[in-house]
Amino acid sequence: MLGRFDEAHRLLAGVADRMAELGAVRSQTFLASRRFDIAMLEGDAARAEAAAREACETAHASGELSNFMWFCCNLAQALLGLGRDDEAEQWLERGRETALSEEHLPQMLWRQVRGKLLARRGELQEGERLVREAVALAEETDMLNAHADALLDLAEVLALAGQDARAELDRALALYERKGNLVMAERTRSRLAELTASR
Repeated sequence: MLGRFDEAHRLLAGVADRMAELGAVRSQTFLASRRFDIAMLEGDAARAEAAAREACETAHASGELSNFMWFCCNLAQALLGLGRDDEAEQWLERGRETALSEEHLPQMLWRQVRGKLLARRGELQEGERLVREAVALAEETDMLNAHADALLDLAEVLALAGQDARAELDRALALYERKGNLVMAERTRSRLAELTASR
C-alpha cells in the first residue's frame, strides 16, 4: 500500500521459500492471495489473474473451500480488468455454487463484480443497485480498504450511467488516506482530477 513493490515481492518470495521448507501446502492459497493483492495494487491485472486462479485451483484441489467464494470473486475481478467479462461471470457463479459464503467480504465482492458486469452490459439500474448493496455491507465493517474499493466500483458504475461520481471518489479517497493506502489514494486522486477536468 506504500508503493514499495520490490520490497513486497522480496518478502513474499522469502515466505514462499520458508513455506516450501516446512511443507506448508495449505498455506499456498493465502500466499497466492497475497500475490493477487500486490498485483492489483500494482495495476497488473494479468498477474492478479494468475495469482487468483492459483488460489482457486489450490483451494478446490485440497478441499479447503471456506474461502473459495472469496478467491473466485478475486479471480472474477481480475478477469474483469482484462475485459474477459463472460469468464468473470462464470467464476462468480462457480464460487457461489461451490461454496456459498455469508461472510461480508465475499458477499461484497460478489455484488461489486456482478454489478460492474451488469452495468457494462447496459443493465445500469440493476448494476448500481448491487454495488450500492456492497457499499452498505462495507459500512457495517471496519474494513477501510474494502469499503473504499466498493465506493470506487460504485463510481465506475455511476460513470457508465453518465452520473457524477465525485462524491463516491471523495469518500473512497478519505478511507484510503485513513488506512494509509498511498497507492490507491493516488489512483483515486487521479480519477477525481480527470473527472474535474472533463467538466
